Amino acid sequence: MRHDLFFGRKSVHIKLSKEVHAALREKLFRHGVTMQDLFHETAEMVLQESPKSEKLLEKISKKRLLANLDKLSRNNHLKMSEYDSETLYNLLEGSDDDKDDTAET
Repeated sequence: MRHDLFFGRKSVHIKLSKEVHAALREKLFRHGVTMQDLFHETAEMVLQESPKSEKLLEKISKKRLLANLDKLSRNNHLKMSEYDSETLYNLLEGSDDDKDDTAET
């Protein structure tokens, strides 16, 4: 019988670049922390809606949205005026609450 079924656990598979994976493993090793520990604690922080995790989620969300805007602006099927795309970029990048304080403890 599978151990994870009995204890109600889920496996998560993610893709990281080789460079990020190696650097992350090295840093975690220096602290005696496993990737399992890191991702479990991160998930707990997000579920507890800590201010740092909320800021991180907002940062990731904006980053993805900007990437999608870049992709759309290069796509010939969708014509977005230069004014519209600049306005969207300014709204996303110019907010005062977008300061990166996720590195603080």
